[in-house]
Amino acid sequence: MSTPLSRSLARERISAAFTSLAARFEAINRRLGRLSPFAFAVCCSLVAFAVSLAFYSPKFWVLAQPIPGSFEWSRALTFLQQSSAPFDMSAVPEPAMRWRILPALVAHVFQLGTSAIWVVPQVGLFVLFGYFGTTLAQQTGDRLTGLLATVLLATTGAVITITNLLGMNDAWFVIGIVAVVCSRSPALLLSVGLLCPWVDERFLLALPLAVLCRITLTENRTRSLWFLLPGVAVYLGVRLFVTLSGQDTGSSSYVASMLAHLSPSLPYVPLGWWMGFRIGWVLLVLPVVTLWLCSQRKSAAALVVFGFGTLVGITLLASDTTRSTSLLLPLLIGSILVGAKDFGPTTNRLILSGTLLGNLIQPFAWITYNKLWLILPLPVELFRSWKNWGVF
Repeated sequence: MSTPLSRSLARERISAAFTSLAARFEAINRRLGRLSPFAFAVCCSLVAFAVSLAFYSPKFWVLAQPIPGSFEWSRALTFLQQSSAPFDMSAVPEPAMRWRILPALVAHVFQLGTSAIWVVPQVGLFVLFGYFGTTLAQQTGDRLTGLLATVLLATTGAVITITNLLGMNDAWFVIGIVAVVCSRSPALLLSVGLLCPWVDERFLLALPLAVLCRITLTENRTRSLWFLLPGVAVYLGVRLFVTLSGQDTGSSSYVASMLAHLSPSLPYVPLGWWMGFRIGWVLLVLPVVTLWLCSQRKSAAALVVFGFGTLVGITLLASDTTRSTSLLLPLLIGSILVGAKDFGPTTNRLILSGTLLGNLIQPFAWITYNKLWLILPLPVELFRSWKNWGVF
């Protein structure tokens, strides 16, 4: 039975541990503060890459040579075909890729050849990590928060599916999502509106939630969002014209085929959603709860409706439910910004550290249709590569 004295000692120890941890956090933050903005961005990218590679390793024994029909290589080989003739939709075997023209066009212009399947996703991921970390550091006024948030991002399905060659264009359109939530630059938002829909149309599916999170969860100006409109309008106009002129029958057939595959994959959808963020789902729910408790219930309800609607919509259109959760990234960003404002830097760092640790402890599996694909740590994959194929 605890006594008042023992409870007092316990509180003192907890307080001392919290103070010590806060001091260590602050020491790391001061060291990060000495870095130039570019050096800090590189630091975020390298640390996040290292963590993602160590805990969620690519299957080198699969990637050692093209294997048509495998999950990893089917999208990569399609991208190579598209890169050879970006505007020839008939040459693209996967209907989902036919309007994702911009990355293939860049690969074609720079004559990247087969190296495009390695260069395009990984360079995009490097840029995403750097931009994500520096942006959140600027908006929270805390570089350690920016670094922790970037490493947490590296443990989500949005990133792991890129490093495993499952999301060729994903990093580039996710950069656009981050910009919509956080950017204060009209020029950047104009560029995002002009370019990101041609990278991946999922950018448009994520756009309403991103705009809502910017309005309700950040202190960024909303007037600059109008700069997104010209690019989005051009993209929608082109697609509407091509569809009405009967030159794009692939999109409607793709939607029909996805709906046909929905029934057998439904039991796996909740697991696929969970794997996208795992413990990180706590952070996605946090801003909704905060707004509700602050009597901003209309805003909280709007976040739930837009967030759930986005997730259900992309689940109907995409088989890889784990990767599809990347469209909810605006909620994660908003949660980190709200935490920095409401809880203070130390508590926010603790929340991010605990969430990150929880994700690293949990196994990760990629879910598509009714298939489960376990992603293993780097030492295991190095051993499998040596054992099975002699790659290392």
